Amino acid sequence: MQNKKTGFTLAEMLIAKRERGKMSLLNLSRTRELKAPSNRFLKQCAFTLAEVLITLGIIGIVAALTIPTLMQNYQDNQFKTAYKQAYSEACNALDKIAADGALEYICTTYTGGLCDGSTNSNNFDSFKNEFKVIKDCSSNNNSQCWDSTGDLYTGFWPQAAQKAFIDGSGKAWTMISGLNFIAVDTNGPKAPNKYGKDRFPLAWATAANNWAGVPNLATPRIFAPFDDVTSVTTTCSTGDCLFKTWLQK
Repeated sequence: MQNKKTGFTLAEMLIAKRERGKMSLLNLSRTRELKAPSNRFLKQCAFTLAEVLITLGIIGIVAALTIPTLMQNYQDNQFKTAYKQAYSEACNALDKIAADGALEYICTTYTGGLCDGSTNSNNFDSFKNEFKVIKDCSSNNNSQCWDSTGDLYTGFWPQAAQKAFIDGSGKAWTMISGLNFIAVDTNGPKAPNKYGKDRFPLAWATAANNWAGVPNLATPRIFAPFDDVTSVTTTCSTGDCLFKTWLQK
């Protein structure tokens, strides 16, 4: 009986190895084809230069329309917060003066729509004493505390002789002689120095809508905020002075 061949010749082994190599290369090629995206797929996922430029243009237009408004709202919120703080400090000071019995009538005489200003000046001195003062402008030097290049009330007030001071937090306060009110600049000499932004008038008053001395000769009990001014006037150069509304919101 003839023995059955169980081994392989050297030639057969070399042929088999060569074929296996071909299969391995074929499998590797197929694997790469599966992993690599087709040119068609890449083309669909890419953006043309025109598309990129159009998108950037749209983003620029939206930014130009929205960023100024956002910045304005942010600044107004800062001005509003500072105004509320200043108003609170003024009212607290007035309460202390009243408790000490140091308040005087605002108008001893009232002629031609103006008070004589002497008791207004005395009340302002008492008001100043409730603050830590870092600069006192009571010697005909109002502009050294109250920047006269900014808004002046009705384009005229305050004048050089009217008292002013800067407190420890940097707020500037001035009396407005003859008109029965004081004014505060919440950031002192710094810009913008405009009414309705960082400058605000506060009236010596007996009630929210009753300014002391106009027309009554009376002792003030509160500081009354002015009514809103929503048009450009000599008392509001921006046309957007929310003197009362900002304190209510």
